[in-house]
Amino acid sequence: MSEGWMYLKATVCAAAVMAALAASPAAAQDCEVKIGAAGPMAGAAAAWGLAEKAGTEFQAALVNEEGGLQVGDKKCKVSVFTFDSQ
Repeated sequence: MSEGWMYLKATVCAAAVMAALAASPAAAQDCEVKIGAAGPMAGAAAAWGLAEKAGTEFQAALVNEEGGLQVGDKKCKVSVFTFDSQ
C-alpha cells in the first residue's frame, strides 16, 4: 500500500473516531454527525487533499446508505464538510 493511501486511510479512521466522540451533541440536536476534512484542495499538493475529501465523502455515503451511523438507539446521518488548508 502506498504512503498516500495509508495517510488517507488514517485520516478517514481519525475522522470516524472524532465523529463517534462528538456524536452525543449531534444526537441531542438533529441526529446528524458532522465530519470535517481539511487539506490542500488547490495547488501542487491538491491531489492529497482531494483524495482525502473523496475518501471521506465516499465513506459517509456508504454509512448513510446503510441508514446512518448508530449513536445510542438512533441512526444519524453523516455529513462531510471540507476546508482548503491552502
